[in-house]
Amino acid sequence: FSNKFFSIFFHISSGFYGSEVQFLGSAQDFKRRFAGDEGPNTGGMGAYVPNSSVSDDDLSVFQFWAEKVAEKMSEEGKPYHGILYMGLMKDREKGWVLIEFNSRFGDPETQALVLSWAREKRVLRNALALDLKQGERVFSDDEKAVVCLALVRPEYPGKAPSNFELADWMVEQEDCQLFRSQSIGGRVAYLVAEGSDRSKACERIFQELLNSPWKEKLEWRPDIIA
Repeated sequence: FSNKFFSIFFHISSGFYGSEVQFLGSAQDFKRRFAGDEGPNTGGMGAYVPNSSVSDDDLSVFQFWAEKVAEKMSEEGKPYHGILYMGLMKDREKGWVLIEFNSRFGDPETQALVLSWAREKRVLRNALALDLKQGERVFSDDEKAVVCLALVRPEYPGKAPSNFELADWMVEQEDCQLFRSQSIGGRVAYLVAEGSDRSKACERIFQELLNSPWKEKLEWRPDIIA
C-alpha cells in the first residue's frame, strides 16, 4: 500500500422507490503521528480538501460503489438518508481498497470538507435537505482549498496525564477557525483555514500558530502545512 489515505464523501438518499447519490468531495488524510508518515497510526493528524490526485476514473469507481451501497440498503429495508464517506487506500498492484465507511463528523477530513462548502450550506441540516433530483450543489463556485491541522498532546496517541490546562485562545477570522475537542487527552483542537490554493491555506494556519498561546504545549505535523 501507499502511505496515503483518502476520504471520499457522498450524500446518499436511498428509499423504497430508488436511490440518489451525489459526490461531495475528496480529502487527503494524514494518519501517521509524525512528519514523513513516521510513527503510529492515529485518528488523524490533519487533512486537506480537495485531493487533486483523485482522477475522474477514480471518482467513477467510487460513485459506482456508493450507488451499490445505497441500493443494497434499500433492498434490505434499511434506507439511508445522509452523508456517508469512504476511507480508501491504494494498493500499488491491486488498485483501490476500501478500508471503512463512516458518517461521523469529528475528524480532520470532515472539518476541512465542511469549510470547503458554500457558506449557506455549512449547517449540516441544510446539506442533508438537498434535493438531489433537482441537481442542487453543495460547493461554492469559487476555487479554493481548505487545510485542517490537528493540535495534539505530545503523548498522543499514547495516554497523557489528566492535569492539563490551556490559556484562552480565540480564532474568529472568517478564513480561519479553531474547533475545540471535548477531549484533553489526545487531539485537543483542529485549526482549519481556507485559501485560494493549498499553500495559501497553509500560510494562514502558520500565521495563527505563530501567535498561539498553545504553541509550547501542543504538537502537530509540520509537514502538513509545509
